[in-house]
Amino acid sequence: MQFAIKRFLHSVIVAIVLFSSFGGNVFSYEGYVTTDIGNLAFKQEITILIDTSLEGAKFQPIDTRIVFDDSCWAQNETKHSVRVGYDDGSGITEIDSQIYDLEHSDNSHITACSLVFLIPEEANGKEKYYVLYDGSEASAPEYVDHLSFEDSHYFYEPISGQVIDLDYYKIFQDEYIIYGIIQKGEILGNGVSNSLARLKPEQTEFETTTMDQLAPFYMSYSKDGDPDWAGSAWSTTVSKTVLVDGNLMLRFKVEGISPDGAVKTDNIYTYYYCPTSVKRIDVNVYHEVLETTEIKGDKQRDPGYAALSTFKARSATIEKMNIGDILPSLHFYAEDESIKEYSIPSDPNTEKTEWILSSTDDADVGGRAWLCMDDPSTGKAHGLVFEAITGFLEGDNDGLQVKASTKQHVKLPGLEADTGDVFATRNSYEGGKHDTSLPKGMTVAFNSEFITFQTEGYEAVDKESEIYQKLVVDRPITRGNKSIEAEEETEKYTLTAYVHLAPSFPLGSMLSAVVGKSFSYVSAELYKDNSFASSGSIGRLALASMDLDFEDTNLIQKLKIVFGLFDWRNASLFKKISFPSLEAGRYLIKIYKENPSFGKERQYVGFTIVEMDGESSARVYCRPEGKLQASIVDQESNGIENVRFSLLRDDVIIEGMLSDKNGSVVLSAPCYPRIPYTLHIIYQGFLVEEKKISLGLTRRLFTLKESFDMSLYQLELNVKDTLGLPPAVDISPMLTSSEMVDQMSISAEKIGDGKYRFTDLYPADYTLKMSYKSFILEENVDINKDKTRYLGPNCKVQQHSPAILEWICLNRHYLKSFLPPYQLLETLQQRKAEQ
Repeated sequence: MQFAIKRFLHSVIVAIVLFSSFGGNVFSYEGYVTTDIGNLAFKQEITILIDTSLEGAKFQPIDTRIVFDDSCWAQNETKHSVRVGYDDGSGITEIDSQIYDLEHSDNSHITACSLVFLIPEEANGKEKYYVLYDGSEASAPEYVDHLSFEDSHYFYEPISGQVIDLDYYKIFQDEYIIYGIIQKGEILGNGVSNSLARLKPEQTEFETTTMDQLAPFYMSYSKDGDPDWAGSAWSTTVSKTVLVDGNLMLRFKVEGISPDGAVKTDNIYTYYYCPTSVKRIDVNVYHEVLETTEIKGDKQRDPGYAALSTFKARSATIEKMNIGDILPSLHFYAEDESIKEYSIPSDPNTEKTEWILSSTDDADVGGRAWLCMDDPSTGKAHGLVFEAITGFLEGDNDGLQVKASTKQHVKLPGLEADTGDVFATRNSYEGGKHDTSLPKGMTVAFNSEFITFQTEGYEAVDKESEIYQKLVVDRPITRGNKSIEAEEETEKYTLTAYVHLAPSFPLGSMLSAVVGKSFSYVSAELYKDNSFASSGSIGRLALASMDLDFEDTNLIQKLKIVFGLFDWRNASLFKKISFPSLEAGRYLIKIYKENPSFGKERQYVGFTIVEMDGESSARVYCRPEGKLQASIVDQESNGIENVRFSLLRDDVIIEGMLSDKNGSVVLSAPCYPRIPYTLHIIYQGFLVEEKKISLGLTRRLFTLKESFDMSLYQLELNVKDTLGLPPAVDISPMLTSSEMVDQMSISAEKIGDGKYRFTDLYPADYTLKMSYKSFILEENVDINKDKTRYLGPNCKVQQHSPAILEWICLNRHYLKSFLPPYQLLETLQQRKAEQ
């Protein structure tokens, strides 16, 4: 009864009040979602396997299989009657959820499904959780879809011939990229198939400078030669599938086989939404040895199941080469049930791999089954947590051993490159005996979590392990589940750009990196659909190797080494760059002159637009850089911040930038006298101004200046419930408009109880949307001049007194709504008796 009354109160306060204020009927309004979990017919309790009073339990994902006691109406993953709520003793509160892997009894009913939701922040360990559903048709839940992904490609060639080339899934949480799931590729000659790339917080672009940590989940083993290891990291042909795409969880499958056919890795990756700074991704790992293989070389990877890998580079002249930090500590939970600590050199100085922990150290992982790299001074920690310490494989080698190493790969006056790795390997060394054989048919299967804490340190990884090991046993991860059909592999092509009229120092990018001095060179950036895709340096001659080992060599041998540094087969008469693995589409190539002779900033000297439907090439003719200085102010002559100024050619954005707090912006573009640009000014999705702009050759010396202005308004909401009090729930007001050229939602600032403010609005017709969970209300709002608007007074709600809503729109926009109180006691008593 408590449950029913609480949900009824929410529906009355949120639905009746808002609908009365807009003159609609709560039971007939077409845009209103009427499903209330209090009206659902069936309820089943959900067993939670962890103590939700723990601080680490907040926002933990619950992913479990539900078998319904009664028939449940559900057409698919988005149209269904399933809801989740928790009861803390005061009634059931609805929380966001997601269903997948539906087991249908007919076209519109299911007998079971998998269910995802998060432990709420308010959890205290005493609450109970329920799944609620109905056998009859219900409205679809209107939860925010926090997660999305892109099947993407990244290419970066900092020095001609030295590449970072990745195919990956780009994982978004709201507007930020959290992870890259690398399907296949290489980082400066090292394979990285089936690896995770954790990005730094709040990143909108996937680049070398935004990557924070790599976590490989391929199988690797030591061998003779260079490189000194092999495995499924080098897979060039992979199979990939999107398993689940939902509002709270994404799931992918990536399978790859090593080029020699010796080993296979087939992993399932699951990312759960988390609104805190802590980010975690689950990996269901499966390794298989396809051909009997003997481990050789230093025999330290014997084999590796998973790892934490950091690539650190420092360049005095190439900004994008300043990447990565090797965290100084290794912690892991040891077999004697203690936490062990080891120091990791953050700046390695040995050209040969230095093993901080090797096979003979026999450092086995204990029961809590975790390891991490961390920085005690900041509390930052990247951890791997495993579901258990046994069950990886059959036999005496079951279990995990920890290895750790560092290596200095490049040490030049202008460039340094190092790596730091922590490996979770097979328990191959016991009692002085080292098993170095990988027998055909050997399989390794386990669940693991890659987690990052920004400030909580290794202690948080230790606490996380206890929670994860309890939750993972209930997660329904099977290799047969699939909510989305596998897409056919899209055909990929190579785009080669030849650059003319852009003089620079010969081998400028290489010399800048090697010597540490600023030699001029030419670079390119590639964009698709206004999104950054790839970049690299341009040259006639590419590097084939960075190996400069002159030790114990004579003059002739030194000359041969230097000669062998270059890729003479692919030398070109013209400067060029090739972008591989591109899908068909429209691309923009932008050309820059780095370290120019005059000026400190890079110069934007050329571009071309390419329609690509196969192997393609393009020629880019460069011109000097010109500049446009623009400003925009409001009706009070105050500068307007975050206005997007864009220069377009053939509907492609050639250059764009947001205005600063003074309303100013400086755009750079090549001075093409016969190619006019179109200037677009966009504010909050609205096209404010469109103007033709020409940058002639004189603009290389004299900046073009333009000024603009527009009026802005403010919208203020003062919402009261039917008792004359501020609503007890957040109604989340949002504004959208069909007049926007770039659709977006404008959110309000909460300035008090029931009070919200939209600031600096562009004059237009808007749709005001208010919602709470399943309750949604939309109403048109006209903000284009000083005016007064009245709605009512003849609207009636459940036969109560008429409500009058007064809207006043003043200069700089001021909207006020006042709802006179209603007496609801009689209705509440009647509804309570009915319940």
